[in-house]
Amino acid sequence: MKTNLLFLMMTLLAAVMPSQASDNVILQVKVKGRHTAHSGNDSAEKHQRWLEISAAGMSMNEPRSVTIQWHLFADDLAADNVVEHAKGSETLNLQPGRPMELKTKEVVFAYVREHAERSSSGRRAVYKRIEATGNRYHGWAVQAVIDGKTVGEAYSSRDIESRMKNP
Repeated sequence: MKTNLLFLMMTLLAAVMPSQASDNVILQVKVKGRHTAHSGNDSAEKHQRWLEISAAGMSMNEPRSVTIQWHLFADDLAADNVVEHAKGSETLNLQPGRPMELKTKEVVFAYVREHAERSSSGRRAVYKRIEATGNRYHGWAVQAVIDGKTVGEAYSSRDIESRMKNP
């Protein structure tokens, strides 16, 4: 009897309370790419990367205009730090409960790996160390913004998240 009464009270309470909708956007991000590996004596590599982003407003009551902002980060091998390599944004008209797909532009990351080059000839060859240079892919950040307010975000790693929140 008590469980039936409790069930009835919960049902009535749920019917009386207004349903709250929020503008939260769920983001799913996949990194895609291809690369040209070094060959022979050449230590240069070139990678193309892009993001495939799925955005869904499952808790929205009405269609909203959502700006998806994306950032790609690289390791600057000469300076030994992480830099923002490319960024962009696109506006979507997000329908409630219907995910939308977005593909970013292809971004090129080119770098030369650390290697050694022969600097003399003869029986006792001497090799000279060549430092790494260029920009190697590091990670990504994606944010969904409605009316200047961030309503969804996704990051490839915690260091990227802290970099985005504390520039």
